[in-house]
Amino acid sequence: MLTATSGRWSGLVGSVSYSYQWERCGEGGEGCSTITGATASTYTLTESDVASTLRVLVTATDERGSTTAPSSATAVASRATLVNVAAPSISGPDGIEEALTADRGIWTGEGALTYAYTWELCNENGEGCGAITGATEPSYTPSSSDLDKTLKVVVTAEGTAGKESVASAVTPVIETGFLAPTDLFPPTSEGNLTPGETLTAQTGTWVSSEPISYTYQWRKCNEEGGSCANITGATSSTYKLERQRDLRSQRNRGSRRLTEKYQQAGHQRHSEARRTVDRQQRQLVWVAATSVLLSLGALQHCR
Repeated sequence: MLTATSGRWSGLVGSVSYSYQWERCGEGGEGCSTITGATASTYTLTESDVASTLRVLVTATDERGSTTAPSSATAVASRATLVNVAAPSISGPDGIEEALTADRGIWTGEGALTYAYTWELCNENGEGCGAITGATEPSYTPSSSDLDKTLKVVVTAEGTAGKESVASAVTPVIETGFLAPTDLFPPTSEGNLTPGETLTAQTGTWVSSEPISYTYQWRKCNEEGGSCANITGATSSTYKLERQRDLRSQRNRGSRRLTEKYQQAGHQRHSEARRTVDRQQRQLVWVAATSVLLSLGALQHCR
């Protein structure tokens, strides 16, 4: 039995469907003709296919229309020889923790065939490959140890006609795969800072490997933007400035500044008054001392 895969397509829009048409060709892959009724993704070889090659036409249909592409021709079909007519392939994302799936390819041979899988880890250039211990299933999920390397799968087919192994092409370099939400431009808020007005949060610009959803929490901070605290219940994308609560902190800040101003002014006046008193006291002491000296001088003169 031959099995067709849809392959990888680019530029498709919206929902996509695939249809198939098998064709029988000459030994060199030329002169292909449609096989009547062979429109499934699988095809079972018949006696008519011996000494011929086969290919499948895959048609991809999206919202804009249809496009058809042919596969490569298989090797020449025979009754007894075990032949891989289409190499194994790997499908799936090229990231860690993202499952890859092996397609065993297309084989022909007499009798029933069994298949075994061996995943191999290679360097970034697809070289120096070695078997991954325990990776013997049709699917494989790369781990962090596979980061910045490539993978391939070796499929071994076995039947009465013999046993043969064929490797797939290597994957692209395995990357991190998952990208946590990261902000390119930070969130902002819009609106007038006037009591009763409504502020609206803008999410900013974020990137992620997964769909992004947003939640909100408004916070109140001091004049310098520090010491922020959550505003209870303010968890929507908009927030209405309250006339009392949101202005209280402004009034308190104004009162503190006014108090500090008066305290500084009072301290300044007190200091000036204190200096005046000190000057007056020093003057009185000087006058008193002068008077005593004059008195002593008068007494001595009388004597």
